[in-house]
This record gives sequence, structure tokens and C-alpha cells, in this order.
Amino acid sequence: MFAVSVALCVVDLICGVFILKLNETARKTAILLSIIGIIFVPISLKLFLGHPTLREGMAKHSAERRQWITEHYKPEHQQKALADFEKTEAMSEKMVPIVFIVFGAVLPLLLAVIPIYFFTRPKVKEQFK
Repeated sequence: MFAVSVALCVVDLICGVFILKLNETARKTAILLSIIGIIFVPISLKLFLGHPTLREGMAKHSAERRQWITEHYKPEHQQKALADFEKTEAMSEKMVPIVFIVFGAVLPLLLAVIPIYFFTRPKVKEQFK
């Protein structure tokens, strides 16, 4: 996935140079690259959210936080702190995927749609001919 991303970036850069020269093929290539970017958004999101390192990292953080609570809180306050932490953890389990979807899917989709909109406008098409 990383190699494909790097290759697409290089092609985007080359395409950008030819767009500055008002090359019609470069305009069509930019549209095609945006469509490819839209296709890759759900694939990359699925790979990222399903990656075991993400879950392991969250589990490790949770265990470290519980350990910290038991070490730094007085015994009479530990139960309340652990209960509060459980509530916070349950809320974050629901919120983390939403945040990743917004920043990992919605934002890249918007950034991929902008060139398609721009380069398909009649006024812009006319400039490239």
C-alpha cells in the first residue's frame, strides 16, 4: 500500500507540472488519479482500522492506565477512579472509530473530489483546449 501511495504521489507531481503547461492529457490524468484516490480511501481505512497494532496499542494503554491508578490513588478512591476509567474507555471505544472515519475517510474523499469538480467545469475544460 505504501509503494502504491508513493507511486501515485510521483505521478501526481509529474501530472501537476503538465497541468501548469495546460496539457489536456494531464487534466484527464488528474481526474483519473482522483478517482483512484477515492477507490483507495475505503481500502486504506479498512487496513488501518483492522490492523492488530491499533488494538494492541489501545489494550496496552488501558492496562498501563489501570496500573497507574492502582499505584497512585489511595485504596478508598481506587474503585471510583477505575469505574470512571471504565466509563471513559467505553466512550473512547465508540469515539475512536468515528474520529478515524472522519479524518481517514471523509477528509480524503473531500480532497479527492475537489480536483474532479474543478477539472470537469466547462470553463476549465475550455482553457485546456
